[in-house]
Amino acid sequence: MFAPHQIVCLECDQTLLYGEVIQVLETRQMCWERPLVLVNRDWPDSDSINGCNHTNPKHLQPIVDGPDLLWPLHHFYSALDTDAVAVLAAVSTLKPTEHNAKQVANQRLRQFVEALWAGQSTATGT
Repeated sequence: MFAPHQIVCLECDQTLLYGEVIQVLETRQMCWERPLVLVNRDWPDSDSINGCNHTNPKHLQPIVDGPDLLWPLHHFYSALDTDAVAVLAAVSTLKPTEHNAKQVANQRLRQFVEALWAGQSTATGT
């Protein structure tokens, strides 16, 4: 079971969403999560030949003041400390000019949630 302030992940296709647990709603089997950063292995990376470098700014999309998520608990998994610390440290070193606009961040988060929802709907047959 998750605890408040724990870093958790949601995964869909080639994208990971790292976020902080705000509250676990056990009776509803839901998790209230505050998104922190999207890591996408498909975003362009001219510096990487063999896939995604999770700490490369080209793969990171900080979510600043984005909406919280309420999502089924069974979709989340605990983020490995080594991964979460590396990703969050990389985000904290980005210069303000490297941050995409809040609008772009929210758009990417919305696209991630839509893809996650579509994948869940397909998997459950709804």
